[in-house]
Order: sequence, then C-alpha cells, then structure tokens
Amino acid sequence: MTVNLEEAPLPFTEKQFDVAFASHVLEHLKNWEQALSEWTRIANHTVVVLPNPLSIGGWVYSEHKQHFGFGDIDYIRNWWSNVAVFA
Repeated sequence: MTVNLEEAPLPFTEKQFDVAFASHVLEHLKNWEQALSEWTRIANHTVVVLPNPLSIGGWVYSEHKQHFGFGDIDYIRNWWSNVAVFA
C-alpha cells in the first residue's frame, strides 16, 4: 500500500496502532504538521526521530524541506502530548 503522508485521512481507523514510528521523515515533508496529526490519530503513541539541530548535515541536504531547531522540537513536544521526539 502506498499513501501520501501529507494528505488526510490516512486509511486507518483511530488508534488502530499502539505505536507510529517515523525516523527522519518529517524533514522531507512540506505539510509535516498534517502527517504528525494523522500519526497521532491512528496510534496511541508516536515516536519521531529528527536530524539533530546542531548537525550541519540536516541543513545542507537539498531534499530536506524542513529544518527543525530546538524551538520546533519543543513545539512538537508541547502541542502533541503523545509524541516522543528524538534528535
């Protein structure tokens, strides 16, 4: 199955999964908030791994549409209570 992570809704029911895990995905999406909202809708817990804001690699890759700083990571942690963010 192929889905577009930036379009809602994803073809899953609410809380169908215990965990949604996304490693180095959000920085590749223009509409990352939509994707994160859908992951939290379909899973009880969401784990997100982002490039470390201090790593130059996260800033120079042309395929990265987003660059997450420490403030962005705090925003995610505060806005989505069931999301664990690692960078």
